[in-house]
Amino acid sequence: MQVVTLTTPGTHVETPATAVLAMSLVGYHPLIIRSGSMRPALNVGDVIVVTDVCASQLRVGDIATIQDGATGTLTHRVIAVDAAFARRSYAPGEE
Repeated sequence: MQVVTLTTPGTHVETPATAVLAMSLVGYHPLIIRSGSMRPALNVGDVIVVTDVCASQLRVGDIATIQDGATGTLTHRVIAVDAAFARRSYAPGEE
């Protein structure tokens, strides 16, 4: 499993738990990739860091995590943007 940490110049994070706490305090949240659908960009067990953004900020090629009532979250690449309907289309995976 990969651990992603955020630090500012002159600081050092000693443990992953400290990193998670620090990230959550500034609006970032770690998620663990649970399937191989985003390979080769993201592998099972990779840790990604997400934050809330407006849908209008997403661009083709971005990787977005969206809420899905059935499974919790889905992480996919944005493949199309329809500004007229404020809708984004997501690729089913990278394979």
